[in-house]
Amino acid sequence: MARSRLAGAVGQTLGPAVVGAVALGMATSRLTDGLAGAGLTPAEHGTAAAVLDAGGPMALHTAELGPLSAKLAPLTERALADGYNNGLALTAIAVHLLDERATAALCYRA
Repeated sequence: MARSRLAGAVGQTLGPAVVGAVALGMATSRLTDGLAGAGLTPAEHGTAAAVLDAGGPMALHTAELGPLSAKLAPLTERALADGYNNGLALTAIAVHLLDERATAALCYRA
């Protein structure tokens, strides 16, 4: 009983951390590549790249950069959405691969 509770606690802690790491890593990669083709001026590109490097994709998405924010919004939204979709898909695959007892212990704890 204690073992299944521990497994559940570890899963509930580790799962969101893995999803977040995958999502933000993929979003950063997509944004790094996408900034080059976003039609930005060199100054805008430099600003966006600096914010991305300093704070990551969430910082770039939420930064108040005036008109540049409107140009970046579709790119950042898509990168973050795709990153989180892939992170959640990875989690679903991992849960599917676990045996029935592990799935019950991690997901359906009473």
